[in-house]
Amino acid sequence: MFRMGSGELLVVVFVAMLFLGPEQIKSLVKRWAETMKAVKHTMQQITDETSQTNE
Repeated sequence: MFRMGSGELLVVVFVAMLFLGPEQIKSLVKRWAETMKAVKHTMQQITDETSQTNE
């Protein structure tokens, strides 16, 4: 997987703001955070079920 430095991240954010605008960026970030929270919750459930099965 690739790593992104702070300079590259700032360029990506700047370009995204030019094309999408600040309001759409806020909405996009909110949806991304909600999705990551759901993924984290699902992974925790899978981990819990796997550890219970192995016991």
